[in-house]
Amino acid sequence: LGFTHSMADAWGAADLAITRGGANTIAEIAINCVPSIILPYPYHKDDHQRTNAEPLEKLGGVVIAKDHKELTLNIQDIGPEIVELMAHHQTRFAMRQAMLNAPAVNDAISIANACLR
Repeated sequence: LGFTHSMADAWGAADLAITRGGANTIAEIAINCVPSIILPYPYHKDDHQRTNAEPLEKLGGVVIAKDHKELTLNIQDIGPEIVELMAHHQTRFAMRQAMLNAPAVNDAISIANACLR
């Protein structure tokens, strides 16, 4: 996917995302409930992108994969996962639901509703 000025449309159309694990990307995945395969940037010394993605992995909304720093190895590693997820709508639906039902999402909605009362 090339550059776009309309990320909302891109996220809205996505069945699956393959991304890094930066904080903004993880937030966009969570708020848009897009099933994703996360390849944390392998050159960060503290591996913070993995840490960013772990809460969504624990919910069941994303899969964290290792970036082998070589395209061929990455394709061998995540290729079967991509095929599996794209072939099974039910799995992607369950991943979306896991993020949709996450306490953090519901908490924000609860706070907004309380403010409107």
